[in-house]
Amino acid sequence: GAAWIGKHCGAGVTRALGRGLAAIYDLTHPRTRAVVKRNLALLQPTPVTNRQAHQTLRNYGVNLADYFLLGTRPRAEVLALAAETDGLAHLQAALQTQAGLILATAHLGLFELGGLWLEEQGHPPVILTLPEPSPALNRWRAEYRKRWSATTLEVGNGYFSSVEVVRLLKQGRCVAMLMDRPYDANRVLVPFPG
Repeated sequence: GAAWIGKHCGAGVTRALGRGLAAIYDLTHPRTRAVVKRNLALLQPTPVTNRQAHQTLRNYGVNLADYFLLGTRPRAEVLALAAETDGLAHLQAALQTQAGLILATAHLGLFELGGLWLEEQGHPPVILTLPEPSPALNRWRAEYRKRWSATTLEVGNGYFSSVEVVRLLKQGRCVAMLMDRPYDANRVLVPFPG
């Protein structure tokens, strides 16, 4: 359904629908809104307002719409979404070294767009992921990312999960991971900048 809308209706309609559905979800799921408020409270010293939580959920709806646009719209149209991104020159310089590269990103915006951009630069990424609760979701996501030659590598919490990552880095590959995923006991907590 959402992929069909993204393919046939374009960015404006798809994003408006994502924002609207997120608003309905926000109204019908007060417990989720409370979780969003608690999470936002980790990022700011002042109390989080309901308005901020509402806006965060609506932004997430737009992010999901962009996710479907990424998989269904022409490449040039999707890459235009990345045209206003800051810091690309630094990333391009790092890619030119041909050394392995770890990209530690967060769930801030459409991180999947980076995979398409990296492929356009000649560096299709390997994206690390923890297993999802559903094996079907793992397979769907891996197939979705193959559209821009990104490889999905499931890693676990075992001690040897990093061996494959080190091998990929030695090959000069670009490895992307989300730094805000729960990794149980195998993690390092660092202060949030700013």
